[in-house]
Amino acid sequence: MKGLLIKDLYLISTYKKQLIILIGLFIAVSFVTNNEAYFATLSFLLVFQVVATLSLDERSYFDTFVFTLPISVKQYVGSKYILTLILGGIGLLINLVGYTSMAYFLNHSTFLVSSVQAGLMFLICLFLGFLFLPVTFKWGAEKGRLILISAFIAVMIGGSFLVEWLSKIFPEWMRVMTVAPTSYLVGGLSLITVITGVVSYRISVRIVSKK
Repeated sequence: MKGLLIKDLYLISTYKKQLIILIGLFIAVSFVTNNEAYFATLSFLLVFQVVATLSLDERSYFDTFVFTLPISVKQYVGSKYILTLILGGIGLLINLVGYTSMAYFLNHSTFLVSSVQAGLMFLICLFLGFLFLPVTFKWGAEKGRLILISAFIAVMIGGSFLVEWLSKIFPEWMRVMTVAPTSYLVGGLSLITVITGVVSYRISVRIVSKK
């Protein structure tokens, strides 16, 4: 599995100049526009580099060749999930530095708030990455990307309507949810992300095993 990770990290490093330019651009825009949202975009950009490695595996037929080596399906699939964690961790560090810098120089928020924001973005990126991997293993990188984008848009639109509907039907419950401690939000999202990761990994292993 170590060799698989090194291979994927090397593939990503082949276009590191483009990534560094994009990271620098997003950081500059964040400070110029006084908007922290661009740091979140960086996290998504990094995590979804896993998809780029899967796409390259498909084009080079490595996803077929790899199983002629002493590498199991669990090792191959697991390497993609570990890569997701690694890239998510890098995104977490960038977010943490970015949010903290904006808090210090632009008086946006405290270090604690910045840390919570960075942590939440880390969990959200991992959650979406874990959702995307089984879809990619099943339908391929290109088709999987279209499916996930469509599903994401549908969920966002449906979710906004659902929240609006619930706020009308259960106004007191929604009010409690909006003032709930941040620790509940972080804890709940952490649990959901871990469960999603475990289930996603098992589904991906089953999908690849049947190919």
